[in-house]
Amino acid sequence: MGVDRAATAFSLVFVSLTALLAGAASVCACIHTPVGHSGQVTERLKKAFLFHDGKNAHLVIQTELQTAGSLPSMMAWVIPLPSLPTHYEVVSVDVWNELEQKTSRFFPSPDGLVATGVPAAAPAASAPGILMHEKQIVGDYDIQPIEIVHEEAGAELNTWLTQNGFGPVPVENQRYYLRKGAVFLAIKLKKLAGSEAEIKPLHITYNADRLSLPLKFSSHSGVFDVQLFTF
Repeated sequence: MGVDRAATAFSLVFVSLTALLAGAASVCACIHTPVGHSGQVTERLKKAFLFHDGKNAHLVIQTELQTAGSLPSMMAWVIPLPSLPTHYEVVSVDVWNELEQKTSRFFPSPDGLVATGVPAAAPAASAPGILMHEKQIVGDYDIQPIEIVHEEAGAELNTWLTQNGFGPVPVENQRYYLRKGAVFLAIKLKKLAGSEAEIKPLHITYNADRLSLPLKFSSHSGVFDVQLFTF
């Protein structure tokens, strides 16, 4: 995914900020360790690139994980979106270098292989308040899209998440994103090792008339840095 294609129509803005969010917890709202894992995994830096092509919104997102001991071989990641994605792909980490080069004349610099998503297993059984769409395998990501059928489906969403190795979403985090037609991506991260990992950037395309980054969803993650690029 090259930046130049979109740059012909839009101006590029770069924002570097520190998200000062409510106190840290052992299980945060978007990154979940397996049941029984004793260590605490934290996010160091979340990178995001948002742009709109005139019809669809695009989100490229990446996070860095760190722990004092060893990372579990598999973790879970939940991302809320306003609608069902139409495309997923893993992109090269070079996208960040390209974006930083294009913004370096306006801002100081802060201290690929493409794998298109393919259908995996048939969707899991749906509950009345949630609709399970076809699971996708994208690189090392296993992605289960969960559509919200009605706004009172928070308990059903949490039941499915906990039964499938994810942590529940706190009620105070749900209320910003629990809307009819909204989609929660339940993503399993595989092949983790060592005490830190830089997750490959995931490019998600979905229908929306505005751009947004769901930072409120991470309000149990403590303090972490965010680099946000947007057209």
